[in-house]
Amino acid sequence: MKKILFVALVAACGGGSGSGVDSNKKLVDLTASEANEECNYLFDTYPLITVNCPGGTTITKGEDPTKRATECNGTTGVAAGCTITVGQAEACINDVYHESDAALCSTSTSPPASCAPLFSAACQGTARIGPMTSEELLDLAMIYAR
Repeated sequence: MKKILFVALVAACGGGSGSGVDSNKKLVDLTASEANEECNYLFDTYPLITVNCPGGTTITKGEDPTKRATECNGTTGVAAGCTITVGQAEACINDVYHESDAALCSTSTSPPASCAPLFSAACQGTARIGPMTSEELLDLAMIYAR
C-alpha cells in the first residue's frame, strides 16, 4: 500500500530568510508574485523523498519537480477566512518535513505543535465534523502551496 503525504505548505521567513516574503503576511493576502515566490521556494527547499515504513507502506513527502510549472500558478488555495501567516506556515512545513521516519510512519503520532494554526475552523472549512488526521493535514498543506 502506498501512502502519499504531500508536504507542501506555503513557507517562508521574512527578513532575508526563506523565500523573502514577509513572515507576518497572511497567506490569503499574498500577491500572485509572492505566491509564486513561496511555491518556488518550496520546490527548491523541500525536494521529494520517499520513506519506507514497516509493513511495506511508503510515504512520499516534499515537492515533485515535474509539477512545478503547473503548481506555481500565482495562487495559494487558502480559504478566505484562514488567518495563518507565512511564518506560521513555514514553521509547520519545516517541522513536518523534518520529522523522523518513525514519526512519519506512525499512525498514532500527532502533527507538530507548530501546525496548530491549520486546525482552526476557518482554515479547515465549515463542513468539518472532526479534527484533521495527520494525513489530512499534509494534504491540506499541499493545497495551501498552490
